[in-house]
Amino acid sequence: MLEQCNSGGFNGSIIAKSPAAATSVASAAIESQSSYVSADGNWDPFARDWIAAQAGHDPFGAALAFNPDTDTDGRIEAEEAYEYANAVKDPRDSPNFSESSEAGGDIALGQDYIVWWWWCWILREVLEPYRIKLPPHEYYQRLHRLQSEFTKLTVELDKTSDGLRRETTAKVSALVASSFGK
Repeated sequence: MLEQCNSGGFNGSIIAKSPAAATSVASAAIESQSSYVSADGNWDPFARDWIAAQAGHDPFGAALAFNPDTDTDGRIEAEEAYEYANAVKDPRDSPNFSESSEAGGDIALGQDYIVWWWWCWILREVLEPYRIKLPPHEYYQRLHRLQSEFTKLTVELDKTSDGLRRETTAKVSALVASSFGK
């Protein structure tokens, strides 16, 4: 994944020279175009969103605009990360993607599954109106101010969730054992 200006100019050379069995390259801008910084000056939006797709959340831990795992196999492949970043891109960017083969686009960063804590859905729903109406810089600045409080809250929620998980695991194990035996 390349984020710099004119980065698409490297795609062909990388694909041609790669000794790997499968290679993919996602670039923020075509060879003749610039890549842009976010309004708050902290990010290259394409890189931020490609990495967010791979991580399963934005840089602040909030939910993504949509699930990038379009084939629902529990892995975010390079091509899926690119498609996500391209879908939510800064309109000034001109992202592009190259792959040596279909296998190149299927490369994943070792992620086998995605975990969405139940409270993430609540957080996304509550934050979404502010994300839409506020300028990105102000939205992320305000969100960042809440991070320590969210951290405290997640500790409490995780303790409760862990208890429910143990209780549910015991019930599911008993149900499975009743059908499949010990």
